[in-house]
Amino acid sequence: MNIVLDDIFDTLVLSARAQDYRYQHRFHVSEPLVVLVKLFSYDRTLDYIMQHAEVEQLETATTLEFLLDFFFKYYATVKYNDPLKLTTMTALCNIFWSVSLQPQYKQELYEDKKKFEEFKKLIQQIAYGKDNKMIVTTPTHYVPTYIENIRKAANGILCNIVEQQQSETQKSEQYGVKKLRAVAFPLKSSSIDSPSIPKPSIMISYSHGDNDVCTQLYNELNKRNNEFDIWIDRQCCKTGYLWGKIADGIQEASVILCLLSNKKSAINFDEKPISQWNKDDVAQWFQQNKIMPELYKLYQFEDGPELLTYARTILNENVLKLEQQLYSQAYSQANNGKILLTPPFLRFTNALRKLHYDAELKMQKSTIVVEPIIMNASNTVGSKPTTRSSSRIPRRRSTTKPHD
Repeated sequence: MNIVLDDIFDTLVLSARAQDYRYQHRFHVSEPLVVLVKLFSYDRTLDYIMQHAEVEQLETATTLEFLLDFFFKYYATVKYNDPLKLTTMTALCNIFWSVSLQPQYKQELYEDKKKFEEFKKLIQQIAYGKDNKMIVTTPTHYVPTYIENIRKAANGILCNIVEQQQSETQKSEQYGVKKLRAVAFPLKSSSIDSPSIPKPSIMISYSHGDNDVCTQLYNELNKRNNEFDIWIDRQCCKTGYLWGKIADGIQEASVILCLLSNKKSAINFDEKPISQWNKDDVAQWFQQNKIMPELYKLYQFEDGPELLTYARTILNENVLKLEQQLYSQAYSQANNGKILLTPPFLRFTNALRKLHYDAELKMQKSTIVVEPIIMNASNTVGSKPTTRSSSRIPRRRSTTKPHD
């Protein structure tokens, strides 16, 4: 595995040094970067590449220094209308987002104050949309769904590297939240008595339907963040492979708080009929099928039956083409002129068709009735007559009394 990681990073380094940013005039530098975005979702892989990758061509002291230097160089030298500039810069921002989540690399970033200020200024320009003359923000190439858009990634970086000032007082404690303080109390003494030991971690597991309750709990526990760390997906899983990071969070947590409610069990789609889906279930279906959130906002399905009705509608190819044209225009208007690419829309329609066919199959299975086969002596010789189903054909009773 390490050899593969070394080769990928080596390809990146050689591509970054080439005049046309292509490895041997074939692979563009954006290609290994897109792969690294996925790999950097895993802390172990990230640590290996950042600290242990064996690349002879690396001319900088650290991997982070190389990434920063290339980031500045590529942003400044490549023309704004280059079709691959947006892809490359987006991948780099996603990588820096993952890196900025790690305290050790964040500290390394702070060490060179001049370079840090230059980096922060550039990220702010991207996040606030002040770089339109440097990057065309309308995508012309397909980007994998695990890569967040450039402005969202830039905002994530700023969230991690810039200390946020508290502008408002926290809300008053609500009933039930106070009791949860006791969960963290046993952790307090151990962290204070042994300052050299890393702070314990509390992981919060919740359904997104219980987002408000989770926010109250998080705000309450965050008052004691000097005593323990709080792990929650919205803070720690801003990019990359979500379930991989959740697995790491579970493994590292000292305490796991699970918020259980009816909304938690409602997402079992195999057991819950589509006819009973509510708006939260529909939102979860979009998320599980990795469909763009923008499409969910455009369609605004209220429940399962409405979603299933639309799925039946687009089975007609002519209707599907008209719907794609209609919602492409609506998407562009709602997202500042961005183009709705074909692959994300097809992912949505394919998921709808699968939903329709699965619903039809379940309906057929529930209505199938097996008719009994009546066998008699004239049908077969030497075989035992088949027993009839008592639920559908009553057994004949003899009305002739036996003779004495």
